[in-house]
Amino acid sequence: MAETQQLNKGVITTKEEERNLSRLYAFIRQVNQMILRTHNEHDLYNKSCEIAVGSGGFHMAWVGLIDQETNHVTPVAKAGNEQDYLSKTSKISVKENPQGLGPTGNSIRNGDYYVCNDILNDPLMLPWKNDAIKRGYRSSMSLALKRFGNVIGAICLYSSIPYFFDNNETNLLREFASDISFALDRIEIEKRREIAEKLLQESERKLSTLIGNLPGLAYRCRNDKQWTMEYVSEGCLALCGYTPEDLIGNNKLSFSDLIVPEYYDYIWEKWQKVLRIRSSFKDEYIIKTANGDRKWVLEQGCGIYDENGKVIAIEGFILDITERKNSEEELKRSREEYKMIFEEDLTGDFVSSVDGRMLNCNPAFLKIFGFSSKEEALGYNFEQTYVNINDRIEKIREIKDKRKLENYHMLRLRKDGKLLHVIENIIGKFSDTGELIGLNGYLIDDTERYLTEDKLRKLSRAVEQCPVAIMITTKEGQIEYVNPVFEESSGYKLSEIRNLSYPILRTEITSDKVYQDLLNSLSSGKDWNGEFLYKRKDNTSYWVSVSISSIRDTSGEVTHYLVIEKDVTENKLNELQLVKSKEKAEESDKLKSAFLANMSHEIRTPLNSIMGFSELLNDDRIGKKESAQYIDLIQKSGNQLLSIINDILDISKIEAGLFSVHLENINLNELIIQIYNQFRIPASGKELQLNVIKTLEDKESILETDSVKLKQILTNLINNAIKFTHSGGITFGYHVLDGYLEFFVKDSGIGISKKNQRLIFERFRQVDITSNRSYGGNGLGLSICKGLVNLLGGEIRVESEIGEGSVFYFTIPYAN
Repeated sequence: MAETQQLNKGVITTKEEERNLSRLYAFIRQVNQMILRTHNEHDLYNKSCEIAVGSGGFHMAWVGLIDQETNHVTPVAKAGNEQDYLSKTSKISVKENPQGLGPTGNSIRNGDYYVCNDILNDPLMLPWKNDAIKRGYRSSMSLALKRFGNVIGAICLYSSIPYFFDNNETNLLREFASDISFALDRIEIEKRREIAEKLLQESERKLSTLIGNLPGLAYRCRNDKQWTMEYVSEGCLALCGYTPEDLIGNNKLSFSDLIVPEYYDYIWEKWQKVLRIRSSFKDEYIIKTANGDRKWVLEQGCGIYDENGKVIAIEGFILDITERKNSEEELKRSREEYKMIFEEDLTGDFVSSVDGRMLNCNPAFLKIFGFSSKEEALGYNFEQTYVNINDRIEKIREIKDKRKLENYHMLRLRKDGKLLHVIENIIGKFSDTGELIGLNGYLIDDTERYLTEDKLRKLSRAVEQCPVAIMITTKEGQIEYVNPVFEESSGYKLSEIRNLSYPILRTEITSDKVYQDLLNSLSSGKDWNGEFLYKRKDNTSYWVSVSISSIRDTSGEVTHYLVIEKDVTENKLNELQLVKSKEKAEESDKLKSAFLANMSHEIRTPLNSIMGFSELLNDDRIGKKESAQYIDLIQKSGNQLLSIINDILDISKIEAGLFSVHLENINLNELIIQIYNQFRIPASGKELQLNVIKTLEDKESILETDSVKLKQILTNLINNAIKFTHSGGITFGYHVLDGYLEFFVKDSGIGISKKNQRLIFERFRQVDITSNRSYGGNGLGLSICKGLVNLLGGEIRVESEIGEGSVFYFTIPYAN
């Protein structure tokens, strides 16, 4: 029985091991398949962790890389039951300290693997034990990851079973880590190969661009009688009129066909000599182009040899030197002519020694340097004519090297010390041994032209730096030049408007007649001055003061026009502002006149009443009842007059800043009721319904403000409402709005038009300011209200429609 149990136990163990091995082999197989498809390091880490958990049966897996600056292991991928384990636990180190003695640190240091099969009791897991146990980790294994043999991090696997990692498991997981390291090598190799390919492509592109932009022809050819081309650069077309495809492989013709017959044998023999001694080739010869022209070319090249010294190709460069050769031929012909007319030549011809002694010269040379005779010149040391002796030393060195100097500018001194600008051409005379023994040359006094050009350069700089805009147009009005100020003010670059018509900047405000007057003035030979409104490139407008003058050639014919423009936008705006100010002043005068007429009427009316009824009181025939009525009318007129005077004083104080706010604690609801009682009878006298709205409880209506000014504002507004309302009613009150109290007076009166709503709060303003207006008043009430509201820290506004009534709103701070 015991033997049977032992046998069964062995069978079970064997089956479990087989299952584990099958699991691991399947896991390794999936990893290898994934590696074949993955070309990104980040994806490799993430997918390895996912397969380890999904197919490998691990509780959790993560990958960490070494941070070379901190020596910590930084997690870069994870999968499974991680539950913030990596962020909450102690940082893992690669050093031999408590944070570096766990499986990860040990595997990185030993470069292989490390197993912890009992997390609960392993002392090296102490920094992470509690967090690991909470998440169900019971055993773990860490395997080093390498790139090209260097450890860069580790992949860590966790199991919920103690002693999970046996020998079979360990060996296969080491193979798993090795496969990942191999994949890292492959990914890095691919990355480096891609970088190398990009660098190679960029190098090839640069080389192709460089060769393609060279002012000549680069080539590679065989060393045969046809000079069979294997490569020809794009400069071939400009040089000889044939494309590279025409010459490569002798497709249309060979390069030997281009060389004129008289030079072919010479070039062939010289190349063969050069190739035999492995030297370089440099010579000049003539070719015939596709259109039959003859060109001088300079060829320079060398042979390309194999390891046995055999010529496999020739590479070089061919440059068009026709212009230079023509110049040389021209110089040669000129020198021959100069020899014949040496004494009559207008250029300063001379022959001198290397050390500066003059051996011969013509009269023009004597005139240029201020000598009275040839004998005087021949006895003069011409080193003294150089402003800087080092210039002469440098020119002698160049002549020795190049054998001649052509058309170079030099500063020289006349015998009397006057500065000269000369153009010199010198050919060196050499001995049979190649030693420079003399100088033949001629020079031209270029002082006047140089000074003229210098003057032109200064004028050009003056135009460029001029603080006003300058334009030059053709006779037909096409733009040829504008200076930087013009570009800045108009927004157009010269390249954008060159050859365009001058009126490109024209706006519709300038009439055709103005342009016609301009053309008439210029065609009659007169200058034109005026102003235009221009339009910039961005469609904004600006005013310019323009002056246009004719530019004439030596025969007096007009060839161009000079346009000088000064931005006067600011002046124009100032003029417009002055016009507006004048209009405003005139309007103010009208308002004052209307106000004074109105005020005269408003003051005279109660004053006449007072004077008239006062006289009636002196009549003894007046009874007590009539006398009482007259006294009542006198008092009302006096109160009306006093009210007008108070309004005038109030608006004067407001404008002078003499009004001050006297803050006190008031009961707003009580004040509202007082005002209601004050106007209840006047309203009912006009059969108007007077309503009041209070939104605060009495204890909340205690606030700090100036009660006198608040009452004055409400009184004025309600007075106006009663005055301009003939039927319906008036409602006033307040409500709380964002830390403010908003008061309102609403009526069903005549209303105010939109146009007049912005005027009624101004001084002396009334909707009707005529002397025969329908309603009385001095036009100061709403202006006073606005000033008082502003003093109290609020704002006032109106909403109204004609025939629909009005609502006046104003706010004051609410401090309970």
